[in-house]
Amino acid sequence: MSNFELLGSISANIAGDLRYTDRLEILVDTTNGLVRVTVSGTVASGGVDGPGGANAPNEHARSEHAIGNVAEIARTVSGHLKSSAFNFHRYGKPTKRFSWVRFTGIESGWSAKKLREAIGAFTA
Repeated sequence: MSNFELLGSISANIAGDLRYTDRLEILVDTTNGLVRVTVSGTVASGGVDGPGGANAPNEHARSEHAIGNVAEIARTVSGHLKSSAFNFHRYGKPTKRFSWVRFTGIESGWSAKKLREAIGAFTA
């Protein structure tokens, strides 16, 4: 049985249009020694000129890594944040807005160093 808890996340939308929102989450399961990285997103129902509202979030990417493989996790997250397939790079400002929700001692912002600190604090 897995027991994933949120470690950090970021969401980004296109210029305030919440119908086009992408969310990246880093989840940790210390029971099984895993870190899961997921990217999900919504799009406007009926297209840009549709009646309004958004479709339910769809998972676009998911990967699981050993909790000790911080370099691989960092490469995966950085790749998603830089990808033109998602809104993070253009609208999200990940180096400033990434939130480490579980640890108040770590300032907002994405970096591999902060990922290492967050995982270290979580497993301590």
